[in-house]
Amino acid sequence: MKFEKAVVLRISKEIELELASIRKLLDEYGDLPEFESSSIECRVKGSILHDFYSGMERIFRRIAEELNGGVPNSEQWHRDLLDEMTWEFEGIRPPVIGEDLRDRLSVLLRFRHVFRNMYGFALDADKLHETAEDFAAVAESSIAQIEKFLAWLASEAR
Repeated sequence: MKFEKAVVLRISKEIELELASIRKLLDEYGDLPEFESSSIECRVKGSILHDFYSGMERIFRRIAEELNGGVPNSEQWHRDLLDEMTWEFEGIRPPVIGEDLRDRLSVLLRFRHVFRNMYGFALDADKLHETAEDFAAVAESSIAQIEKFLAWLASEAR
């Protein structure tokens, strides 16, 4: 399906701006000192993980709103939205991300829920470390897969 050039340009620009922020998060993450277990360090690392998933979800929402016919309307819409990004909408769009990346992002989705619903000083340092150990690879894979989707989208502009 071919899309209006103005729509493709707008969506692409919005996604590129989010990717720029995600790259900045990845840089900040790389600048963090060796992980310890203080409350402050947990809060900083947790904030980066939270921000990253929130940025990815904003990208997914734009795609769903513009190409999928809307964001899922369910109690677990966050999870459903993530799942939909692995689907091909025949004649409309290819999958945005692969299932492996979806599974890795789902860990960060669960973490974001925890992070939003508890006091930062109560974060479990060991669980946070376990969640964060794959972060850089997940972020890099996310950027690469979204860029591939953007290239497809650009090819569909009329």
